[in-house]
Amino acid sequence: MDIKRPNEVKKFIHTMMKDKLKGTGVTVSMSVFLLELDETEGLSNRILSERAGVTKALTTRVTRQLEAKGLVEIRPNGRECSITLTPEGAKAREIAQRCSDECMEYLFSTMDESERRALHTIYVKMSERIDAYYAQRKS
Repeated sequence: MDIKRPNEVKKFIHTMMKDKLKGTGVTVSMSVFLLELDETEGLSNRILSERAGVTKALTTRVTRQLEAKGLVEIRPNGRECSITLTPEGAKAREIAQRCSDECMEYLFSTMDESERRALHTIYVKMSERIDAYYAQRKS
């Protein structure tokens, strides 16, 4: 059985997201951050970079791009900042979410219900291991 490596799956999702986001003014990089933010809870640069799985430098660069487009508001909050979606950012988030959902639906469209349940079970186990790893890193 030839299973694609995770990096190949990641590249495919990036390519499909890029195609689906074309013409929306939202890049794939922006969508990663938009999907982690909301209009009410402000996130710090550190927390946002952890959630997105990227460096703080990349987070700063992309959130400044989002701010320049009017999609996020960045407020000083002590030594850090608080980043929240604007109403326009919430609309862009909906576009990014729809594109992400369409990508996942495409990947899973040939799976029957039992295969989807099995994949979900595997995903839950992987998520538990990932959470345990991050918890161990913080202690």
